[in-house]
Amino acid sequence: MTNQVNNSKQDNKAKIIETAMSFPMDDLLRKYCIEHSLPIETAREHEREIKRFLALSVINSSTKYVMSGPMDELWHSFILFTKKYHDFCYLVAGHYIHHAPSIPNDKPNDFGGYMQLLQDYKVLFGEEPPRQYWPRLQKESAEESVFHNTPSCSPHCVVAIA
Repeated sequence: MTNQVNNSKQDNKAKIIETAMSFPMDDLLRKYCIEHSLPIETAREHEREIKRFLALSVINSSTKYVMSGPMDELWHSFILFTKKYHDFCYLVAGHYIHHAPSIPNDKPNDFGGYMQLLQDYKVLFGEEPPRQYWPRLQKESAEESVFHNTPSCSPHCVVAIA
């Protein structure tokens, strides 16, 4: 019986990943390329990573992952395509996937949430997260956000599964 449960969970994870990765985003990516002066190849890499981030967030819904940088920019763009984002969320998660920007005074556990993302990404996808999109950060202090101390990163965001 345990093997059946484990197989069912693996099948569900695979279905979530497959659904996320096959979701069409061409119109969004065209606009994203123009707004961010990116070649389509780079935008496609961003697409792969945001889809992986969102799938991982659905699969590990009790974990609060933290992210920043280009993937967050693409997530913002995706959300502005409201119907498309809504459709993606319901196909992949069965409910809306909220974007929850953190507030600096809340002092969330940025480092822990980000490091958990890197670790879980490797376990789920069987490879290290690409460093150009998921940089390796050093914890500077418990009181400071690692993302606010990284000049190339925008303010961090947390996925919120409803």
